[in-house]
Amino acid sequence: MNERYIHLGSGVFLDHLGAGPEQAFIEGRIRHRFMDALYLPSQTHLLEANAIRVINKWRDEQLVVYPLLHRDRVRRIGVAVGRVFCAPRVLEIGCGGYPIAAEVGASAYVGLDIDPAAAQAATALGVRVVTTPLEIFREATEVDIVFSLFAMQFAIDDDTLNLIELIPNTAIAFFNLPTRDNALAETRVRQIESRGLATSILDLTAAGPKDRLVLAGKSEAALVMAKARRAAQMQACAEWPLVGSEAIWQD
Repeated sequence: MNERYIHLGSGVFLDHLGAGPEQAFIEGRIRHRFMDALYLPSQTHLLEANAIRVINKWRDEQLVVYPLLHRDRVRRIGVAVGRVFCAPRVLEIGCGGYPIAAEVGASAYVGLDIDPAAAQAATALGVRVVTTPLEIFREATEVDIVFSLFAMQFAIDDDTLNLIELIPNTAIAFFNLPTRDNALAETRVRQIESRGLATSILDLTAAGPKDRLVLAGKSEAALVMAKARRAAQMQACAEWPLVGSEAIWQD
């Protein structure tokens, strides 16, 4: 094996040089670049749970030493959207060990993460986090906003997506999607729209980030959606001035 790549487990390799090609042939198979430092055994939405846990562990270790600028920027945009509400009730899909509850001043919070270690770390912060969507009962979907930051590019089952369909008519969802995989992004948008929510998308590619911001809500949430779009766009402009106030949300 090329000494450039270090096996972290479950077919996930660390490229200690970085800035490698989109795909690399490592230990007998093609692997896919992720976060400019890792190579994965499959595209993100096809990864098995063990590989996702390896990624989460590596990412958490990196956050201690090297704050992830892009991750923090998108998170601040999410916080701005959450603060459209006063003390919102929150459901967060893919919360990891860093629930967004405190940052948005949540009055009620449920997190979902398939990684037991991440769920345990988040629970230690005083919030409820479960590891399967079947643990979330109907009353837990009575929320104002659903967050899913840096999670929609991974495998998400129908039971998890169905939670979004159950939210109140005046609630909204906010998530981001990488632009490196247009087919996956389009699939996720279709899956959300098939559950009765309209989507609004702000593509950040022109400003540099390979990312899209997505807001979703039912027709009764039109006013909240408008406020959320303004809040997200203002914060996006603060994070990336090249976004510009003239950037257009696509419905």
